[in-house]
Amino acid sequence: MIDFKLRNSVICDDAINIQKYIGNEEINCLITSPPYYQLRSYDDSDTNELGHEKTVGEYIDKLVNIFLAIKPCMRKDCGIYVNIGDSYNGHRVGYSDPKWKVAKSDSFVKPTQSGIPIKSLCMVPERFALKMIENGFILRSIIIWHKINPVPSSADDRYSNSFEYMYFFTLKKDYYFNQQFTPLKKSSIIRAKYNTFSEKTNEGNFAGIDLEMQHRNSDKINSGEIIGANMKNVWQIATQPCNFMYCENCDTVYIGKERSKIIKKIEEIDGIKVKKNYCLKCNRNDGFVQHFAQFPIKLILTPIKASCPDAVCNKCGTIRKTIYEKQGISSYESIKEINTEQFNSEQGKKQSLRADRECFMRQVVKKNIECNCENKEILPGIVIDPFFGSGTTGRACKFLGRDFVGFEKNPKYAKMAHRVCQESYNQVQKELDL
Repeated sequence: MIDFKLRNSVICDDAINIQKYIGNEEINCLITSPPYYQLRSYDDSDTNELGHEKTVGEYIDKLVNIFLAIKPCMRKDCGIYVNIGDSYNGHRVGYSDPKWKVAKSDSFVKPTQSGIPIKSLCMVPERFALKMIENGFILRSIIIWHKINPVPSSADDRYSNSFEYMYFFTLKKDYYFNQQFTPLKKSSIIRAKYNTFSEKTNEGNFAGIDLEMQHRNSDKINSGEIIGANMKNVWQIATQPCNFMYCENCDTVYIGKERSKIIKKIEEIDGIKVKKNYCLKCNRNDGFVQHFAQFPIKLILTPIKASCPDAVCNKCGTIRKTIYEKQGISSYESIKEINTEQFNSEQGKKQSLRADRECFMRQVVKKNIECNCENKEILPGIVIDPFFGSGTTGRACKFLGRDFVGFEKNPKYAKMAHRVCQESYNQVQKELDL
């Protein structure tokens, strides 16, 4: 298992060197969003920064090589999620807004791609997915992150972009996956509770589900076996601005509006204007570090719950599984066994199956299946993010009770992410409630 010192830590190094820190088959889940191709610079001093390659092919090869370096450290049942965006060919990125930290050097000016028409999308996500498949990764799902509040576009000759891809890969055809559900509609729960179904269903007029099948489903809904529909692959989630400010001079984190509220009071009482980047603790205005390309924490909560277990044996690596067993048999089954002819009649379906709600209920017992190791310790699963950035993955893991390991090349971001991930559960909950 991963050294306890590395759990819930940020390693300031390139993720391609991961095998210096982590052994074979120790990672349960990988979630990340790499720097997009030729969109912005995170470190002007890094001449080998990912995303500034001269061609799309070079960028894809370099990115896939990082995943290949990480691959031996992943368990065979590992789930891999990669959020990646596209870019247009032949358009120089804008320099007008300094907050995007676009590098000014000529070497970082976006080059024109040969073989791709000017103004065409470079199809970076699709090229990346194909390259991953060629290298043995299994693409199980393409998740569409539909941004309900996309950044306004000044383009007047195309449609505004309002989505990004998140790819879900695995290493083997059999892997750990805790199925996620879309909650049942209130109307479905009421129908199941009071056994109210339309007789038209017997004629196949309700999405092909007849009355008999609806009673089966009603039994499962009331017993808790069915809690919703399998989650779809289009997720409507708002983009989220950075919700904190970090001062590297005094290692202080300001969450939400706490700093702005204090500054407002100071300005009202003292009648002075406080500088925008003024730190209340160290009284300096040259230490704030911010990351402008973080994904919303809501985007990765579902992948963590689906692909990272909350309990793993530290000796044999067995994942604790939870199963739900029904006790006895349902009235549906018992009625059918006692009098098949009556059961199959229309009158039987209306009377016997729609009689008392009590006859459709069965007790469900929750059981945990674990290994038989002696002196074992049950630990949370581990999520790795090779492009840790501002630490959103780490904060989400702590919120859900999982462990994480983050890799970040930029020392300033690594220090900031480590500090931010120490924030409390309640702070993340406030962020989710926004």
